[in-house]
Amino acid sequence: MNTDTAKSVAKRFVMLTPDKRKVYWERMQAEGISAANLPIPAVKALFDELRLSYAQQRQWFLWQLEPQGAAYNVPTALRLKGALDVEALRRSFEALVARHETLRTTFSHADGQALQVIHAAAPFALHVDAVQVPAGADRQALIRQWVETETRRPFDLESGPLLRVKLLKLGDDDHVLVLTLHHIVSDGWSMPVMVEELIRFYEGYRLGQPVQLPALPIQYADYAIWQRHWMEAGEQTRQLGYWTEQLGGDPAVLELPLDRPRPAIQSQAGASLAIELEPSLAGALKGLARSRCDLVHAAVGQFPGVAAPLLGSARDSRRCADCQPQPGGDRAPDRLLRQHPGAQGRVRSGHHLPGAAAPGTAHRTGGAGASGPAVRATGGGAAPAAQPQPQPVVPGDVQPPDPGQERASQPAGPDGRRPGVEQHSAQFDLTLETVETEQGIGASLNYATALFDASTIQRLASHWRQLLQDVVAQPQKRIADLALLDAQEQQQVQAWNRTEAGFDRERCVHELIAAQAQRTLTPPPCCLPGRR
Repeated sequence: MNTDTAKSVAKRFVMLTPDKRKVYWERMQAEGISAANLPIPAVKALFDELRLSYAQQRQWFLWQLEPQGAAYNVPTALRLKGALDVEALRRSFEALVARHETLRTTFSHADGQALQVIHAAAPFALHVDAVQVPAGADRQALIRQWVETETRRPFDLESGPLLRVKLLKLGDDDHVLVLTLHHIVSDGWSMPVMVEELIRFYEGYRLGQPVQLPALPIQYADYAIWQRHWMEAGEQTRQLGYWTEQLGGDPAVLELPLDRPRPAIQSQAGASLAIELEPSLAGALKGLARSRCDLVHAAVGQFPGVAAPLLGSARDSRRCADCQPQPGGDRAPDRLLRQHPGAQGRVRSGHHLPGAAAPGTAHRTGGAGASGPAVRATGGGAAPAAQPQPQPVVPGDVQPPDPGQERASQPAGPDGRRPGVEQHSAQFDLTLETVETEQGIGASLNYATALFDASTIQRLASHWRQLLQDVVAQPQKRIADLALLDAQEQQQVQAWNRTEAGFDRERCVHELIAAQAQRTLTPPPCCLPGRR
């Protein structure tokens, strides 16, 4: 079917009544046709009320639980060195917000239903803070504090705006630009897309040239309508059945060793620990992973106490080409299903991890969160304040190129670099983040400080690194036999277990007991009625 016909079919499907849409979906299923392969029609103008996507609905719920939290803020900070045209930058943001409706969307509720409210494009105000750094002051510390203060401010999803932009002026040729969005309108895919478009707008406005970007075939609200109608026609029931079968017996609570009991009310306070992997180790892991398995992610499930690891990987639902240039909050953790390898599993058989992930990703094509009810339905015995979530969360998608990196092709504009932004919140109990770059593999552990001490996370990171080293050194070994402890820790454990002691081998046990009783006459070793 050609593109025009496919769009006509998709629009007709969306505009059907619920009963007819269900029949249409059942016929497509019988013929092996998936609505996921149809283009998303631009139909939002035909609806009086715009419901939330499933990902937005999840974020709306979480925000209502903790409206003053900052765990779902999505920040980016750029250090701009060189001449900066502030007015061109302001106009660039104005054009960006006008182009993407989701950046000027707020949320409301009526009759128990959460709704999107898209506002008209308006002039954009760029807030600039000019500071004079005192002589001898720590400039980097000042920047870090300013960035963290700005990025940790909470959002009001009802009042907006949900995109905040602030510029710190340190000098005529030295600025720091901070963009902060709420996750309900942005995700890991969105930020690089927006920064890339922002750069193109800025280059054009700075040079006084017209800027023409490809027209957007749809807006995020169109995607939300399509997702809702497809899921409600029967796709959600299909996905719910799949996940209920797969997750029915899996625990809902993280079983890593906690330093403290879970609080009665969940806290989003967190911290992160950067993990350095030596270039030689990173190179060896890449080579081994290409031929054997997803080692970096698979190793997470081998920590003691995790009897049957269930890994999650945060992924972005940009399967539709029309969605790829569209920012929006559509990231959610996939559940990567895998059996515990136990004593029989070997590294060479680990390739079943990506294979197990494939069915899971095939059952979330409706977008992030569409199968969320399955997790709630199988949550079972979750502890108070524990989220029904995968155990460790491992972001695993390849992201678009990072426009925040230095751009050598832009000599006349500012040279953008990212200043460090420390993380003080945690969405999950424990998140392992890995980033593959030309230089190697970068990693960090984000953790809930209400549950873990920094020393515990440092120890986990050390064990993870040691496990990866052992995998590379001995890929033929059974996974259960790989070492978590380094040589010094192994010696310490052996020392703790040296409990041997000398005793008299010439006498029987009852004679040794009697001799001990004679040495300790009081209190009486044993009392019986009428006897001592």
